[in-house]
Amino acid sequence: MPRSSDERLEPQKGPDHERLAAIVESSFDAIISKDLDGIVTSWNPAATAVFGYTAEEMIGQPITRLIPTDRLNEEALIIERIRRGERAEFLETVRCRKDGRKIDVSITISPIRDSSGAIVGASKIARDISRQKEREREIERLNAMYAALSQINQAIVWSTERRELFDRVCRVLVEHGGFRFACIGWQESDAHSVVPTAWSGEAAGVVDLIHAHVGEAPLEASPAGSAFRSGAPCVDNDLLEDSPSADWKPLLAAHGIRSTASLPIRMGGVVCGLLSVCSERAWFFQAREMALLEEAVMDMSFALDNFSREEARRGAEGRLRTEKSFSDSVIESMPGVVYLYDLRGQFLRWNRNVETVTGYSAAEIAKMSPVDFFPDEEKALLRARIAEALAVGESQVEAKLRTKGGALLPYYFTGRRVVMDGVVYLAGVGIDISERRRAESERDLRHRAEAKLLEQATLLDKAQDAILVRDLEHRITYWNKSAEALYGWPASEVMGRSARELLYVEPAQFDEAMRRALVEGEFVGELSQRRRDGRRLTVEGRWTLVRDDAGEPRAVFAINTDVSERKRLEEQLRQSQKMEAVGQFAGGVAHDFNNLLTVIVGCSEHLAGLQGLDPAAQESVLAIRETSDRAADLTRKLLSFSRRSILQPKVLDLNAVVAGTAELLRRIIGDDVQLVTVLDPHIGRVKADPTQLDQVLMNLAANARDAMPDGGKLSVETSVAVLDEEHASSHPGCRRGPHVRLSVTDTGHGMGTDVLAHIFEPFYTTKESSKGTGLGLATVYGIVQQSGGCIHVRSEPGQGARFDIHLPVVDEPAGETVTRSAPVETTGHETILLVEDDEQVRRLVAQSLRKQGYTVLPATDGLNALEVLADGDARIDLLLTDVMMPNLSGAELARRIGARFPSVKVLFMSGYTDDAVLRHGLIEERVAFIQKPYTPSQLARKIREVLRGTRGD
Repeated sequence: MPRSSDERLEPQKGPDHERLAAIVESSFDAIISKDLDGIVTSWNPAATAVFGYTAEEMIGQPITRLIPTDRLNEEALIIERIRRGERAEFLETVRCRKDGRKIDVSITISPIRDSSGAIVGASKIARDISRQKEREREIERLNAMYAALSQINQAIVWSTERRELFDRVCRVLVEHGGFRFACIGWQESDAHSVVPTAWSGEAAGVVDLIHAHVGEAPLEASPAGSAFRSGAPCVDNDLLEDSPSADWKPLLAAHGIRSTASLPIRMGGVVCGLLSVCSERAWFFQAREMALLEEAVMDMSFALDNFSREEARRGAEGRLRTEKSFSDSVIESMPGVVYLYDLRGQFLRWNRNVETVTGYSAAEIAKMSPVDFFPDEEKALLRARIAEALAVGESQVEAKLRTKGGALLPYYFTGRRVVMDGVVYLAGVGIDISERRRAESERDLRHRAEAKLLEQATLLDKAQDAILVRDLEHRITYWNKSAEALYGWPASEVMGRSARELLYVEPAQFDEAMRRALVEGEFVGELSQRRRDGRRLTVEGRWTLVRDDAGEPRAVFAINTDVSERKRLEEQLRQSQKMEAVGQFAGGVAHDFNNLLTVIVGCSEHLAGLQGLDPAAQESVLAIRETSDRAADLTRKLLSFSRRSILQPKVLDLNAVVAGTAELLRRIIGDDVQLVTVLDPHIGRVKADPTQLDQVLMNLAANARDAMPDGGKLSVETSVAVLDEEHASSHPGCRRGPHVRLSVTDTGHGMGTDVLAHIFEPFYTTKESSKGTGLGLATVYGIVQQSGGCIHVRSEPGQGARFDIHLPVVDEPAGETVTRSAPVETTGHETILLVEDDEQVRRLVAQSLRKQGYTVLPATDGLNALEVLADGDARIDLLLTDVMMPNLSGAELARRIGARFPSVKVLFMSGYTDDAVLRHGLIEERVAFIQKPYTPSQLARKIREVLRGTRGD
């Protein structure tokens, strides 16, 4: 060891001195001595590793070379304590390396005394704790992000409009998320730039910079501009990185900002705004931080859509109030009596003239029918004219209006059929013609009344449905404009033709509806019809039987409303809810079922290894193992369907996946089925789990093989597809934009609509019970949905089937091929802390690991594990813990133990694979994880991989 020239610090030579020197030289901690003036007198090799200076560079130099200028006062305080004979233990501070980098260190300083006991210097032990501090800061940063996300969700709940929400979100991100600055910009529908509307933070002036570089046309290549153009989050993690074309970088950096990220905000699926956040730390925005920010932006988009719907609703209500006020004013200002009643003859509206002329009160009129206002000898005529108005749309009649006092007043009435919100009413206007009879002829009076009626009817006629009239032999006699628009035939081409033959896909359905109309006088129900172009549609029909003056059936008055889109959306909703319910059930069963399977496969492996089993027992053990493997495979399929399986997505060339699987597909389909692959070389890359894509192709191939028992052709094609908004809205799970289409087509017996309606449901199968579980296509559906794509099937009986899978294109380089690691040993001598809340699993794992030579410390849960380690002498090499446990989760337990034992290895295990595992941050490359069920030998190999520092597959 190098020596100081100061003889007072030189210890006595001898055996003890030699041993001490050896310890100092071999220590992993930096051991340094200095005199009371702060001059370095000794410097071990570990000090060189920690600080970068050699002993020759430091001995004789002041220790302040290692101390940042803002911490020089620490040295004076430390020397003062040393002079008093005090120790300074585990002092955490910051020191400088030779290369200028600052590191976090833990320092213990003790006085050095000479042979007389006088204090002549100090010895210092320094340990580099930079990684530990960085982990602590990372945890604090993620906790702040989680807290901010929670506060943002509260802001969404309590905010009532967009500006309030934006202000709260920016404030939360700065106050709780640890960001230096947060800003939200918005592009109004009539604007050409994104204008900052809310911001928070100490970086004054940044908002003007953000406005400048997102408001230019075209948007420049900044994170904000790129995010708005591409619709995807964009990050710049180091603003000090040289980039001559980006003038905004040094401007932001001058405000203390080192990294920035921008995320698009959507409303109604369209990018309308940006969330920009800035940090004073470089490389702040990693995968987890961006995932949390994207979740916050998705929640904001959901809230904005709700705001938009609420504004639309309030606007509609305002328009309705305005229309009603206008309608009331028009009705009250009209001369004569004006009224509206329904098909039951109940009055719904009338003007004040009705009460004034007839002498009846409003309460009395509400209980009367239209014919009650006329003498008995005219009631039959009135009923006939009402039926005529309902049948052909309008009618007129001259009749005597009888008042409450018995007076008969000559009136000219016009009635018109109106349809509002799909309901038929009759609106009427009555004009007193006493004076006109004396002044004009009947012809002139009728002409003027009809002209007035036409003007009034225009205000009330709002029919939007298809209206048609047909005689009792189904010949069409009336066909309105809405019918022309709905069915595609002009009135000139349908008059006199049979509605039964023209419109109905299933004539029997028409016959039943007609029977009910003839018997009951009306029919209301859904009907399946067709358009001129052959497209089918579903209508809600409301038919009324029209009778002549003698009461005999004469025609059918029909109002048809197109409900095809509503039916399609209702069916999509029912299917989505049904699939989600089964998925939740499958995910919930997985945890307990996988624990049971872990015990079963473990015990069966143990029994299989016993010596001396008779053949019958060996066969039983083999049957148990094969059955448990099938059960585990069934669980994996359920999890794939329910979109709760753990994927390992990679950027892939789908052509390479198909080509690599082709040979296996040929073995699956057999020699009597021809396999044809057509691969488009211009397709983009997709991001998916290659193993799961193999599973999709194999399941579809197996399904096609069963559909072609006598042989046929199976085609696998890839192509480019750009999905538009119409396609995305009509196919559940699809998103608009560029996709890669994977088509699998067979020439088998095909499927009918009854089968297609259930084809992706779990456990649904048309095969015999012994030939399938019904999970093959359900598994395909789950994998495609979890990979961000969508699947659609087209088939008809005898015409084969075609499955189209659309996966979104990603603009990322293809991932590297994973290299399988060599087999590892399964035995060891290390100490393992086993934390498992299932008693049977815990007992089985502990027993198997002890057989492998390990020392096992079992614990029932996280709190019990901490109690096991409460003994200060306890040392462990590996923490083997379940993820989801009561009291304390596996992730939190690993964090606490890691703080105490930084070098301990961790292996997580779980049978519960839903998003709870993701929320606990376990699906990362550096986290070791083993999925239940597993065999003791699989667990032993995984443990050796982790202890050796390799993850394995």
